[in-house]
Amino acid sequence: MTQKVMQYFKEQNPQILIFKFFLFIWIMSIPFKNSIYQISFVILNLFFITHLLYTKNFNSIKDILYKTRFLTIAFIGIFLSMIISNLLNLQYISTKSWSYIFLFIFRYGTIFLALAYFYKLEYFSKKEIIYFIFSGLILLALTSIFYIIKDLEMTRGLSGSLGSRTGFGLFMGLGLVLSFIVIKHKILMPALTIFFIFFTIFSFARSSWVASTVAIAAFILLNLKTIRKKDILFLITLSALILILYFGFESFQQRFATLMEGNSTHRFFIWSYCVDMIMQNPIFGYGMDVFRNLPNSPALLSPDWNSTHNMILESLLYTGLFGAIFCFWLVSITFFKTLKTKNYQLFAIFTYIFVVSQFDFGAYMSKELLSFIVIFTFLAYSSNFKESV
Repeated sequence: MTQKVMQYFKEQNPQILIFKFFLFIWIMSIPFKNSIYQISFVILNLFFITHLLYTKNFNSIKDILYKTRFLTIAFIGIFLSMIISNLLNLQYISTKSWSYIFLFIFRYGTIFLALAYFYKLEYFSKKEIIYFIFSGLILLALTSIFYIIKDLEMTRGLSGSLGSRTGFGLFMGLGLVLSFIVIKHKILMPALTIFFIFFTIFSFARSSWVASTVAIAAFILLNLKTIRKKDILFLITLSALILILYFGFESFQQRFATLMEGNSTHRFFIWSYCVDMIMQNPIFGYGMDVFRNLPNSPALLSPDWNSTHNMILESLLYTGLFGAIFCFWLVSITFFKTLKTKNYQLFAIFTYIFVVSQFDFGAYMSKELLSFIVIFTFLAYSSNFKESV
C-alpha cells in the first residue's frame, strides 16, 4: 500500500500535486467556516491567475465562458444588480456591503473558472472532488462526538465545532443526500447513509430534515424504473432505524412535534417584515447585507433574527426584482441542465440546496453554501469542458 502511494506521488506532476493539495484544503474546510477556508480560496485564485498568465492559455477561458454563456450572463447580472442596489441605498449599506461584492467575484466566479480550467487540463477528477467533500463532512460530524458523550440524551441538538445546529444540520443533510445518491459501494453506501442520518436527525435542524427528505424522494421518483428489491428493503430498514431513534429519544419526539405543529421559530414574523420592506422598494432593493440596518429590523429585537432565512426573500430584499430575475434565471438553467443531461444525482443535490435555502439560508450571504453550489454547478457542466481537450 505504501509503495503504491509513493509510486502515485512520483508519477504526478508537482504542479498538479500542489493544486490538488490546495483544492483539498479548500473543499474540506468549507463546512468549518474558519480562516483556513478564507485563506484557501485566495490561494486557489492566485494559483489559477498565475498559471493562466504564465501559460497564456486564454483560449481555454474563452471556451469555458462560451459553454457557460447563460450562467455567465446571469452571474454578471447579479453582480451589476448588487452594485446598483448599493449605490441607490448609501444610507443603509456599510463597508462590508462593498467588500462582499468584491469577494463575490473571487469567491464564486473565479473559483468556478479555476475548477473548469484545471479540469480541462486534467489536474483533477470528479471522483476526487467527491472524496474531498466527504472528507470535510465526515470530519465535521466527528467533531460532535465530544458533545454526544457530554449529553447522551442529546437534549440540545448537535452542532459540532460550528456551535450552530442549523449550520451543522445543513452539512449533515448534504452528507446524507450525497451518501444515498452518489456512493455506489455496497458497504460504504449504507454505512455512510446511516452515519449521516444519525447526525442529521440529532442536529435538530428541521430545514435539513425536510430538504433531505424531499431531495431523496425526488431522486427515487426520477429513478423509479430502476429500483430493485434490495433498494426497497434498504429504505424499509432506514425507516425502521428512524422510528427506533424517534421512540428512543424524547428530544427527537419534541423537535419533530414542533415541525408538525408549524412552529416557525419566529420565521413568519421575519418573512412578513421582509415582504413589507420589499413592497416599499421592489425594483432594486436595499443593497447588500443591510438586514440589520433597515428601519425596525427584527435584528434589533434579537441577535438571532439577523437574516431573512429565505433565499427568495433575500434576493428581493437586497437586489430587488432586477437582481432576483438573474438569480432565479441562474437557478433555473442549472436545474434544467441536470434534467437535460439526466443527471438526477445533481438534480437531487440542487433540490436539497434549494429547499433548505427557503428556511435557513439566503441567496447571497451564505458563503459556505454558495461555495458548495459553485462546486456542484461545475460538476453539472463538467462534461462540456472536456469536449475540446
